[in-house]
Parts: sequence; structure tokens; C-alpha cells
Amino acid sequence: MTKQSWRALVVLASVALAGALVSPANSTVGVFLTPLIKEFGWSHAQASRIATVLLLSFGVSGPALGWLLDRVAAQWVMATGVVAVALAFLAASRVHSLGMLVALYAVIGIGVQAAYHIPGYVVTVNWFKRRRGAAMGFFLGVSTAGLALAPTPVTRLVLTRGWRFAMVCMALPMLAVALPLVLVFARTRPSGEAAASDEQELLAGVPGLEVGPALRSISFWMLAVLQVAYFIAFNAVFYHLVPYLISIGYTPPAAAHIFGLQALGAVIGFFINGALTDRYGPRKIIMVGLIMDGCALIELLGAGTSRMGLLPIVAFVMTWGTFASGITGMIPVLLAETLGLRRFGTLLGVLHFVGAVGAAISPVLVGWLVDVTGSYRIVWQLLAVLVFGCLILLGLVRPARGHDAIAEPMAATRAG
Repeated sequence: MTKQSWRALVVLASVALAGALVSPANSTVGVFLTPLIKEFGWSHAQASRIATVLLLSFGVSGPALGWLLDRVAAQWVMATGVVAVALAFLAASRVHSLGMLVALYAVIGIGVQAAYHIPGYVVTVNWFKRRRGAAMGFFLGVSTAGLALAPTPVTRLVLTRGWRFAMVCMALPMLAVALPLVLVFARTRPSGEAAASDEQELLAGVPGLEVGPALRSISFWMLAVLQVAYFIAFNAVFYHLVPYLISIGYTPPAAAHIFGLQALGAVIGFFINGALTDRYGPRKIIMVGLIMDGCALIELLGAGTSRMGLLPIVAFVMTWGTFASGITGMIPVLLAETLGLRRFGTLLGVLHFVGAVGAAISPVLVGWLVDVTGSYRIVWQLLAVLVFGCLILLGLVRPARGHDAIAEPMAATRAG
């Protein structure tokens, strides 16, 4: 292994581990909902606002952070995000009002994006020009492991010491471990490489549509609607699985274990779906994933009936955990194949922003439906219909005209 390859692996491992320590800010929201409802007497819809603002801040901050990463070194953006998340959790452990908690979760959402999501993608792509798929799978897999492992110990802390103490314990590893890692090891790109501008990318002959034609294509908006629908279903399960399991008789530790198992399946799913996509293409993998996700929602319905025992939950963990998160990584691949790479970053940012709308409304919408109906049953039924309906949208996504066309180099145009 060359010195450069070793440095690349160290950078990737450090960024992934830092992400694993920050990403639980997202996965533990469901753990905190029930104790918050009990202590303050909030409704499910009110408590779910923290999930909504968290997800909304993901989408809103994305374009600005992407712009900032073109001008500021990744380690400083990530370090700022880590500090913001940690300090927000420390402050949240002392609050006594819904409004203040919602505001702090908005800070947490922006901080998680700055410390984990967008810089992680940028660093991984810049350091690995070959085997980017394997590198991205490693980054997402290790980072997602934090999502899978965090709910169980956090639930134990909530039960034994209270939710306030649990939030403090979440903040400390971020400051003690994640912050030094990103300051010492995280780098935007290998030393000596200059950042390429949009003009340089055009000169390199990158194929694809410009932003205007891409936004006018049917394929982009079918992908956008698919993204919204998928995030509505995914985040409904992500944030309400633990409260749902508690409502049908599971203890909080058991519910956290089940959440952790399905999230652990997502870690495996990133590797499996990535490998299968290279072989069969993103469209087929997304199609299989949607079918399996719809079946998983039906299995959740069966979990509420005693006559079926643990079988529906076991089936749910295997299907939802392995396939649901995999779709997240395959939609961008399909976007690249459909509209090209010329303005891929910009189009992906718009797609994530649109998807954030679905992600943001999902937890509160589900909470409201539970308050009105008194049950999660109608929620899982509606979401199953929504997921199966996404198959129609997927069928309408086709390569746009000009997705493989290469623009005439600007220098040649000027010379002419």
C-alpha cells in the first residue's frame, strides 16, 4: 500500500468514525419522544416537532454548506458542526419549554449536516478517485453504525438516569473524540490538488444537462416526487418505530433493541445495495427496495396482533433494515444516469432540499394521525400504499435527452 493510499484510508476512517459519533443525534429522537410526552404532557404531534425541525434544518442548510465547502477547508466546517451539536445537546438537557427544545434541535440539524453528511461525501469523493463506491459504502456503513448502536445505551440512560442526563452523555464523546479526529485528520482533498471550478469541469468534458434543462425534465421531477414520498415513509418509521412498539406492549429497552437491529441491517444494506447496483443498475435495486419496504410496513401491522408472535417483527427487521436505507444511496446514482454529471452537485442539492420537505412533514403528520385515530394502524396502511405507488413514479424516470452529451469546451468557443 502506498503512502497516499494509507493517508486516504486514515482520512476516511476518521471522518466515518466522527460521523458515527454525531449521527446518533438523529436516531435517538424516537427514544426521547415518549419521556418528553410523559414529563411535559405534550401530544404526539407537539413532541414530533423536534423531529420535523431537525429534518427541515437538514434540507435548508444543505445548499449553504455545499457553497461553504468550496471556500473553507472541510475540517473547519466539520469541527464547527461537532461543537454546535454538542453544545445544543448540553443546552437541551436544561430546557423546560417546547419552543426552546425545537430551536435547539434546529441547531442540531444544521450541525449534523456540517459535521457529517455533506463534508463526508465531499471528502470521500475527493480522496478516492478509484473505488469510490467501496469508499462511500465504508463511510456510510461506519457512520450508520452509530445510528444502529446508539438507541440501546441511550434508552438505558433515559430509564435509569433520565432523558436530561442522557443528552449530556451524548454530547461528551462528540467533544472528546469526534472534534479532535476531524481537526487532526479530516482534509478536503490530498495536498497539492487544486479545487476544480465549474469552468474547469466543463473544459474536462463532463457529460450531462445544465441546471435549467434538467429542472425542466420530467425525469427530475419524478425523482423529486419519489424522493419526497420515500422520505415521508422512511422518517415515519425512523422516528415513530420506538413509540409504536411501546404502544403495542414492548418495553422501552426491547423497542430500542429492535430499532438498533433494523438500523444495523441498514449498515449491511449499504454494502449489499452498492455492490448489486454496480451489477444490475440502480433502477432495479430501487424497485426491489420499494417492494420490500412496502411489505415491511404490512409486517408492522402484523406486529400488533398477539397471534403472530415475533414473526412480523423479525420479518420487518430483515426487510426494512436491509432495503430501506439502501434506496437513499441509489437515488443519486439514478440521478447521475438520468441527467448526467455536469451539474450533478447542484441537482443533488435541489433533490435533497425537496426531499427534506417530505422528511420534515412526516413525523408531525404521523403524530397527528395517531392523536386523531388513537392508533398507528392507519399510518402503516397509508404508508404502504404510498411506497407501492412510488413504483409508478420510478417507471417514469428515463434518461433525459442530452444526459450523455458533452458541452463544447469554452476555450474552443472563445477561439472560434
